[in-house]
Amino acid sequence: MDCTQCKRIKIINVSRNYPSYMKKDDSQQLIPNGVVITLADALVAVLAGFMIFPAVFAFGLEPSGGPGLVFVTMPNVFNMMPGGLFWGTLFYLGFYIAAFTSAIAVWEAVIAFLKDEFGFTRAKSAIITLILVVIIGFSSIISMEIFEFIDYVENNIILIFGALFMAIFVGWVWGIENFSKEVAVQKESTKKLWAFLLKFLAPIVIIVLALNLFGIL
Repeated sequence: MDCTQCKRIKIINVSRNYPSYMKKDDSQQLIPNGVVITLADALVAVLAGFMIFPAVFAFGLEPSGGPGLVFVTMPNVFNMMPGGLFWGTLFYLGFYIAAFTSAIAVWEAVIAFLKDEFGFTRAKSAIITLILVVIIGFSSIISMEIFEFIDYVENNIILIFGALFMAIFVGWVWGIENFSKEVAVQKESTKKLWAFLLKFLAPIVIIVLALNLFGIL
């Protein structure tokens, strides 16, 4: 087996971290599931905006974003509204559940990567990542500035450039043919659509949004 085949197997193993937990080994469900998850995530974000910002404006508070909105503005909203203790408890309970389940999903991917790439046991991978999480998490607890910095780096740099590099990697490096095999796409028209989306549209949209976010556009 040559090096090219070895690299391809590693890429496929890493890319299967999440799909490998599906109940049925049916790669045809990857795209439909991805579409449902994306739409559900966007819908929840829109509904959250419809709930949060009217409440903020109704009590005459200044809207903000990121940690300031969640940990400064929203507590003031709940302090001012009738039954605020009850609604605030529900809000932050739901917020905690969303954050915790997302963290577990991301954590599992990192653990699987360490196991596949370096041959670590699951326990060793969990301990290594736990130590890193505790160090980063504790530093963000003791300092709001560090917390805001980590939030900024995660949301404005890692997510944006991670998505950009992923689109470029899948479209130009790994290749549409390999991608199509993994997600069971057989129609040439569908392959061409994915090629257009991953090679051109997605990178352009991400770059434009990033330039707008950083105030360049």
